[in-house]
Amino acid sequence: MKLASSPMLADGSSIINKTDQVKQLLRQMGKILSALPLTQMDKPMAIRASWPDYNQKGGMVSSVYRRSSKPIPSAKDISRAEYWLNVISGLDTQSRRIVMARAMGITWRRLEEMDGRSHTTLRKIEQVALQEILVLAQQKSNMDK
Repeated sequence: MKLASSPMLADGSSIINKTDQVKQLLRQMGKILSALPLTQMDKPMAIRASWPDYNQKGGMVSSVYRRSSKPIPSAKDISRAEYWLNVISGLDTQSRRIVMARAMGITWRRLEEMDGRSHTTLRKIEQVALQEILVLAQQKSNMDK
């Protein structure tokens, strides 16, 4: 049984391989964005209360002495994430929401519940969006030259 060949890009590489690479880049971007420290204005209004954290054994805990378990991303990582956010902003809202949700690690099951469509439909939307991201990234790199 011969497998159907995948569509090819102008540079001779397979679209499927490229979309897998874009998925990995977007997952890395999601990790970088989630690792960025939040300011007080980034938090929802309900969480902005100024109550200090309370340690059950030791009383009040100052945030000055707390250690963050998340590594702080480098400036290069943040710039790369910003580049991909700019590329993704060229997508329509529906596709952008699904691509970003997957980049941030939301499962297909949870997306089904949130969106109301089947996971197969959502996967098709994601695949089309990933191919569009490739085109947008290529256009952006051509404009930057």
